[in-house]
Amino acid sequence: MRLVGSQFVRKTLLLVAMLISALPSASAWSQGYPTRLIRIVVGSTAGSGIDIGSRMLAEKLREEFGQPVVIEIKAGADGMIAARHVAA
Repeated sequence: MRLVGSQFVRKTLLLVAMLISALPSASAWSQGYPTRLIRIVVGSTAGSGIDIGSRMLAEKLREEFGQPVVIEIKAGADGMIAARHVAA
């Protein structure tokens, strides 16, 4: 289906309105999030490329937020173990 003229404008305005409404308010930014430990769950083995990349990310997050960052390795079952751990 191809959008033409006013349909395109209407869809674009609706999308912009949805994006603006999804932005947090200024008061939410001033609360100092996060206020506790940050956990990153990795679904691959220790020493893999994903693990190394997540540890580099964790270091940057620690510097940025000033909170401790912990990497949890939950390898196995093609990431299902990690996914279940996060869902629980």
